[in-house]
Amino acid sequence: MGNEELKVTTPVDYVIVTPATPGADYQQVCTVAGLYPTENGWGFVHGVDSQGQRVTRVTDDVPYLQAVIDAIGSDALEGLEIPAEKFPLCRAGWPDDWVEGISPFHRSGAVSWFGSTGRTG
Repeated sequence: MGNEELKVTTPVDYVIVTPATPGADYQQVCTVAGLYPTENGWGFVHGVDSQGQRVTRVTDDVPYLQAVIDAIGSDALEGLEIPAEKFPLCRAGWPDDWVEGISPFHRSGAVSWFGSTGRTG
Protein backbone atom coordinates (compact mmCIF):
# COMPACT_ATOMS: atom_id res chain seq x y z
CA MET A 1 0.00 0.00 0.00
CA GLY A 2 1.47 3.32 -1.00
CA ASN A 3 2.13 6.04 1.55
CA GLU A 4 -0.36 8.40 -0.16
CA GLU A 5 -3.13 5.82 0.22
CA LEU A 6 -2.39 5.51 3.94
CA LYS A 7 -2.80 9.26 4.39
CA VAL A 8 -6.49 9.19 3.42
CA THR A 9 -7.82 7.82 6.68
CA THR A 10 -11.15 7.94 8.49
CA PRO A 11 -10.40 7.64 12.24
CA VAL A 12 -12.36 5.13 14.31
CA ASP A 13 -10.28 4.52 17.43
CA TYR A 14 -7.26 5.84 19.27
CA VAL A 15 -4.77 4.65 21.87
CA ILE A 16 -2.08 6.47 23.78
CA VAL A 17 0.61 4.30 25.29
CA THR A 18 3.55 5.48 27.36
CA PRO A 19 6.04 3.81 29.69
CA ALA A 20 3.61 4.70 32.51
CA THR A 21 0.43 3.26 30.92
CA PRO A 22 -1.08 0.87 33.50
CA GLY A 23 -1.09 -2.75 32.37
CA ALA A 24 0.92 -2.06 29.22
CA ASP A 25 4.14 -3.79 28.27
CA TYR A 26 5.57 -0.68 26.65
CA GLN A 27 8.61 -2.48 25.24
CA GLN A 28 6.35 -5.07 23.61
CA VAL A 29 4.10 -2.37 22.13
CA CYS A 30 7.11 -0.64 20.59
CA THR A 31 8.57 -3.89 19.28
CA VAL A 32 5.31 -5.03 17.67
CA ALA A 33 4.65 -1.58 16.21
CA GLY A 34 8.22 -1.27 14.93
CA LEU A 35 8.88 1.84 17.01
CA TYR A 36 11.71 2.89 19.28
CA PRO A 37 10.67 3.36 22.90
CA THR A 38 10.57 7.03 23.83
CA GLU A 39 10.14 8.74 27.16
CA ASN A 40 6.85 10.36 26.08
CA GLY A 41 5.31 7.33 24.38
CA TRP A 42 3.25 7.07 21.22
CA GLY A 43 -0.23 7.99 20.07
CA PHE A 44 -2.05 5.71 17.64
CA VAL A 45 -5.09 6.64 15.56
CA HIS A 46 -6.67 3.57 14.03
CA GLY A 47 -8.67 4.19 10.92
CA VAL A 48 -9.89 2.97 7.59
CA ASP A 49 -8.36 4.18 4.34
CA SER A 50 -10.20 5.17 1.19
CA GLN A 51 -10.25 1.53 0.07
CA GLY A 52 -11.72 0.21 3.33
CA GLN A 53 -8.45 -1.19 4.68
CA ARG A 54 -7.38 -0.78 8.30
CA VAL A 55 -4.48 1.60 8.83
CA THR A 56 -2.81 3.11 11.87
CA ARG A 57 -1.38 6.62 11.97
CA VAL A 58 1.26 7.20 14.64
CA THR A 59 2.53 10.28 16.43
CA ASP A 60 5.24 10.91 18.98
CA ASP A 61 3.37 14.09 19.96
CA VAL A 62 1.30 12.40 22.66
CA PRO A 63 0.35 15.73 24.31
CA TYR A 64 -1.18 16.88 21.00
CA LEU A 65 -3.37 13.78 20.63
CA GLN A 66 -4.37 13.93 24.30
CA ALA A 67 -5.26 17.63 23.96
CA VAL A 68 -7.45 16.90 20.92
CA ILE A 69 -9.27 14.13 22.78
CA ASP A 70 -9.65 16.25 25.94
CA ALA A 71 -10.87 19.33 24.06
CA ILE A 72 -13.42 17.63 21.84
CA GLY A 73 -14.58 14.90 24.19
CA SER A 74 -15.89 11.45 23.35
CA ASP A 75 -16.66 12.40 19.76
CA ALA A 76 -13.09 13.56 19.17
CA LEU A 77 -12.49 11.29 16.22
CA GLU A 78 -15.68 12.00 14.34
CA GLY A 79 -14.70 14.15 11.40
CA LEU A 80 -11.12 14.56 12.66
CA GLU A 81 -8.64 15.37 9.94
CA ILE A 82 -5.34 13.73 10.65
CA PRO A 83 -2.56 16.25 10.02
CA ALA A 84 0.33 14.51 8.28
CA GLU A 85 2.87 16.66 10.12
CA LYS A 86 1.53 15.44 13.49
CA PHE A 87 1.03 11.81 12.41
CA PRO A 88 3.92 11.20 10.01
CA LEU A 89 4.12 7.44 10.53
CA CYS A 90 1.67 5.02 8.93
CA ARG A 91 1.27 1.28 9.16
CA ALA A 92 -1.19 -1.06 7.49
CA GLY A 93 -3.58 -2.70 9.94
CA TRP A 94 -4.40 -2.12 13.57
CA PRO A 95 -2.29 -3.42 16.50
CA ASP A 96 -4.38 -6.54 16.91
CA ASP A 97 -3.66 -7.35 13.26
CA TRP A 98 0.09 -7.15 13.90
CA VAL A 99 0.26 -9.84 16.58
CA GLU A 100 -0.36 -13.48 15.71
CA GLY A 101 -2.99 -15.08 17.91
CA ILE A 102 -4.64 -11.78 18.86
CA SER A 103 -8.14 -11.10 17.61
CA PRO A 104 -8.18 -8.70 14.65
CA PHE A 105 -11.48 -7.26 15.80
CA HIS A 106 -11.80 -4.09 17.85
CA ARG A 107 -14.85 -4.13 20.06
CA SER A 108 -16.43 -1.06 21.57
CA GLY A 109 -15.04 -0.54 25.06
CA ALA A 110 -12.65 -3.47 24.74
CA VAL A 111 -9.23 -3.32 26.32
CA SER A 112 -6.61 -3.51 23.63
CA TRP A 113 -3.77 -5.99 23.75
CA PHE A 114 -1.52 -3.39 25.31
CA GLY A 115 -3.76 -2.54 28.21
CA SER A 116 -5.25 0.79 27.16
CA THR A 117 -8.63 1.72 25.81
CA GLY A 118 -9.55 4.18 23.17
CA ARG A 119 -12.80 5.25 21.61
CA THR A 120 -14.35 2.87 19.15
CA GLY A 121 -16.90 3.92 16.57
